[in-house]
Amino acid sequence: MSSKTDAAVQEEQCNIVMGWDPWEPYLFADIDGSVRGLDVELMSAMASKAGCEISFAKASWTQLLDRLRAGQVDVVAGASVTEARKQFSWFSAPYRRETFALYVRDTEASKYPFTVMEDVLAQGMKVGVVSDYVYGEQLNRLIESERYQSQFVEVPISELNYVSLLDYSIDGFLEDPFVAATILRKKGYDEDIEQHPLVIDSGGVHFMFSKASVDEATVNDLNEALSDLIADGSYQAILDKYRL
Repeated sequence: MSSKTDAAVQEEQCNIVMGWDPWEPYLFADIDGSVRGLDVELMSAMASKAGCEISFAKASWTQLLDRLRAGQVDVVAGASVTEARKQFSWFSAPYRRETFALYVRDTEASKYPFTVMEDVLAQGMKVGVVSDYVYGEQLNRLIESERYQSQFVEVPISELNYVSLLDYSIDGFLEDPFVAATILRKKGYDEDIEQHPLVIDSGGVHFMFSKASVDEATVNDLNEALSDLIADGSYQAILDKYRL
């Protein structure tokens, strides 16, 4: 994406490449191949208000972070703010809150009658997580801790956790409840996997923009567009469409 540095450039069309990995209902490919989802619709509406065209590039989350850092994609969705990411990214205002729940094999939730992650880990549970996800400050501290690090099993995409759980390679995994509900239904795992009562609020999530390809003025324009969408009811209409 070109930086708007003078009048001639400002007159040019703003083009945004949005990187995405499948995470329905936030990001997914429809039957006709078009990219859809809550985050896609919201970013598309923001881009339209800011006078930008949007296109899409699919990759794993880890690959998207690398491409964002290099300026090969301009924006990704559903990102948490960290000091490391601030070095190469701008962030939008938060646009939704995110939670993660623990999922286990059907009927096994009673084996772990706890509401705190440390207590679950103390039972020796192996937990599937996605590489480079930010699950919130408290949980990421456990993932990176010397004591519990070996109990977290990383995968490049979240759907692999469902297979690993049913293969008994892990004892549970962390997932956004709305994403899990979609995958369990589509894959036919409803009777094989259940949600544990443990739910973790990871905080607000943001659109994350590449400092290598997007200037701060454009981010400000898109933030203003987000504020307008909230004010005129369009934002809530998008959430209602996905029942969030």
